[in-house]
Amino acid sequence: MKDILPSLRGNRPLKAVLSGVLLSDPPSLSHAYIIEGSSASVRQSFAGELAMAVCCENRRDPVRPLPCGVCRSCRNIAAGIAPDVTVTSPDEGRSSLGIDKIRDLRNDIHIYPTEFDYKIYIVDSADIMTVQAQNASLLTLVAPPAYAMILLLCEDGRSLLETVRSRAPMLRLEPETEDGTDNEITELRNSAAEFAALCADRSNGARAMSLLISSCKGSREIAAEMLSLLRPTFRDLAALKRAPACEMLFFTDREAAVKLSSKYTVKRLLDILDAVGNAAEAIEKNMNTRLTLMKMLTDAEII
Repeated sequence: MKDILPSLRGNRPLKAVLSGVLLSDPPSLSHAYIIEGSSASVRQSFAGELAMAVCCENRRDPVRPLPCGVCRSCRNIAAGIAPDVTVTSPDEGRSSLGIDKIRDLRNDIHIYPTEFDYKIYIVDSADIMTVQAQNASLLTLVAPPAYAMILLLCEDGRSLLETVRSRAPMLRLEPETEDGTDNEITELRNSAAEFAALCADRSNGARAMSLLISSCKGSREIAAEMLSLLRPTFRDLAALKRAPACEMLFFTDREAAVKLSSKYTVKRLLDILDAVGNAAEAIEKNMNTRLTLMKMLTDAEII
């Protein structure tokens, strides 16, 4: 399997989600992402590497990692001299990111890219945007040009207005740990998709339970990774119920995802999402892994 985002240590669920997005041809990208968690330097590094992966000249090479880091596009982005990648950040000494910065972005975004297929805007410290700046950004987030991608970097995405959060999928960076194998990442991703397929039919509850428990292997870390994958999985299905043309975060086959989504009600998807979120919080608080997973399955009425 092609090595995706090699500079990002750990974060296997995030890599598993983005592997499907980045390896599709063309990349099945959302027009915007909120990147939260970890330290400011890690967020900035990740945003730069994601921009490189999108624009990498060797992205179709089956052997080289993505991004390759050696092509002209990758080197220019890393050096901060790529004309189609713009970083917006607060002025030195300022405690907020004001509306003027967002207006500059809005004016520039309608100019076609000069070198790449995409124009990428990295908004650093997006969580200290003023309310006026966030409202101004909505005008761009609602209907951006097809070639544009906006990355909103923040410590906690909940600090952004709900209207902003609803326009961009969340990518959460967890503390960096040792990477697992590519096969393990693929296995977890496949298990998340299979679990969602099983849960569409309530008669499959026992099979869904068996799959979830066996996939987590009694490991708190693997359970946390699995729950991190289930969130974008069920988020996509819920979003498709309301907007069939929405950008997807987990699924790469839109037709298959729409078909699966049709087997659910919106309420059931939201109930499962709530249960998954509660389970993730419990795992983070070191609650018993198996009991937490069983409670999630019960709360979501899967078993």
